[in-house]
Order: sequence, then C-alpha cells, then structure tokens
Amino acid sequence: MRARWRIGRVPVEQLQGVEVSVLWHTDGKGDEDLSVIHFERYERSDLLRLGLAESKSLQCTLPAAPLSYRGHLMQIEWAVRVRVFLTDGRDIATEHPFLVVGRPVAAGTQPSVSEEADGDSAADSEALGLLRGLWSTSRFARPFTRGVKQ
Repeated sequence: MRARWRIGRVPVEQLQGVEVSVLWHTDGKGDEDLSVIHFERYERSDLLRLGLAESKSLQCTLPAAPLSYRGHLMQIEWAVRVRVFLTDGRDIATEHPFLVVGRPVAAGTQPSVSEEADGDSAADSEALGLLRGLWSTSRFARPFTRGVKQ
C-alpha cells in the first residue's frame, strides 16, 4: 500500500510529534479487535528538520487477511490513522478508511499461495484453507465506506 499524508493548519512549532499507522479493527457485536500493521513516529526534531510544506510518503505491505467486510453483526475496517501531538498537551487523530479486497478468482480455480517449507504442515494447510475461503467468498469483498473524522 502506498499513501501520502500532510499536516496542514498547524504550524510546525506547535507540534510535539506525529504518529502515522496503518491498521484494521472490528466493530459490532462481541469483542473488538485491532491490529496495527505499520507504525511510524516523528518526534519534534524530525518535524522541524523535515518541515510541513511537502507531503510525506507512507508505504507498507498489507497482509492477505482480513479483508474489508461489512455485515449485520460486525465490520472489519481498514484505515490510515494520523495522530498529532501538540505542545500544549492536546492530541488530534484522524482516520482515513480504505478497502482491502481479494483478487477475483476464476471459477473452478484456487488462488496460488506458496507454503513455507519449514512451517508446520497442518497449521499451513489450515491457514491456506482459511485464506482460500476468504478469497473465494464474495461476502468478504463487499465494499463499504466510513465517515472520515476531520
């Protein structure tokens, strides 16, 4: 995944730090889960050196699962979260949602996933079966949008 982010409307002198993360979380019935896939922190000295005039790039590799999902009882939502820490002690966070969907699989075929030679074959087989089920089940590829907090 590649994205760009930028802080506007706040002078760099008022910033204590910035955290940028890529994450997914569940909403709905039952326990809520959250997993941070990528995390970057910029301290005040980094921000003063880099400045805020230009946008910053973000790049990370997303896992094959979980895919974005919006059901009646639960949702799986992916987002880039930018959290700004101000010198007066306040912090502001915003999330920018995005979709993670499976690649289409031709009818009658299975997606190819290379198995690790040194892994536990039963666990690998179970994980591979789960991934195949996720990729081939259309209900996991339903798009959704989430309101962006600004």
